[in-house]
Amino acid sequence: VGIEKIETDIWDKVFSINLTSMVHILKKILPSMKKNKFGSIVNISSIDALSGDDKPQEAYGASKAAMIRLSKSIAIQYAGKNIRSNCVLPGPIDTPMQKRWKKNPIAKQNLTKIIPLQRIGKPENISNVVLFLLSDQSSFITGTEIIVDGGLKAKP
Repeated sequence: VGIEKIETDIWDKVFSINLTSMVHILKKILPSMKKNKFGSIVNISSIDALSGDDKPQEAYGASKAAMIRLSKSIAIQYAGKNIRSNCVLPGPIDTPMQKRWKKNPIAKQNLTKIIPLQRIGKPENISNVVLFLLSDQSSFITGTEIIVDGGLKAKP
């Protein structure tokens, strides 16, 4: 389904899952972080937020791009309260969401060939970055996004 045919309820559902849920969580957690004058927020976006796509998944990419924008605003607005906000942008990661690869292992092989590191990422590749961003080791990092995609977005 392309943008011409997308049902607006589908668009709204994707934005609700990816963006509105983020707003609800921020509304709950920010007052406590402000009171404590400390916090680190890590949002999970996607490399799909960084470019267009020949596949009809505009709602997904647009909602993930909006997450980046909101995260940057939170970083700027709350930096004075020692609250940091960053995004992690995963690329191809072998999770249950990618069950299509079990049905089509050739697609997974073909994808692996175009990733500079020649492999699909693992969930711990994402969780390790999240833990870093939540830790004091990243205390001077805010308002940015870290791409975790095996070099896919670095390609021309």
